[in-house]
Amino acid sequence: MPESARPPQTDETTPAPASTPDGDGAADVLDRLWAGLAIAAAPAGPEAAPDPQADHRVRRTARAFGLHAEHCLTALVADDPATLVRESADVLQTLMQLWAARSVAPDAVWTELDRRLRVGNLLLSLNAPARGSGRAITRPWKIRTTKLP
Repeated sequence: MPESARPPQTDETTPAPASTPDGDGAADVLDRLWAGLAIAAAPAGPEAAPDPQADHRVRRTARAFGLHAEHCLTALVADDPATLVRESADVLQTLMQLWAARSVAPDAVWTELDRRLRVGNLLLSLNAPARGSGRAITRPWKIRTTKLP
């Protein structure tokens, strides 16, 4: 086998390949996307007049979001992973465009998701049977739903 055709040697000093081409994680990619969108959506200044076309652009972006979400679901049902990845990226990008247009910070959304997960985990732990007691404990707070708030 010629030297140029050999795969590179891997050892403990060779870093593992990153999941994205630039070596950034998902959070870094989303942060860079948000930074670009926030700059583009920022008003020209406090004395700038409201843009009459802004609502039209937001509605058009909302329709595009719905279309990409529909394509994403179609790819899921059709079991087409490549299209699912592409459309999922479009859904996230379009959703972040809508956030930028309405001045919704991604941190507020991530905080809300974290809150929901914590409440859901708390409800699961309250519903879990007591361990090691050997007897059933009646719990008046028994939650009968599996839906997150």
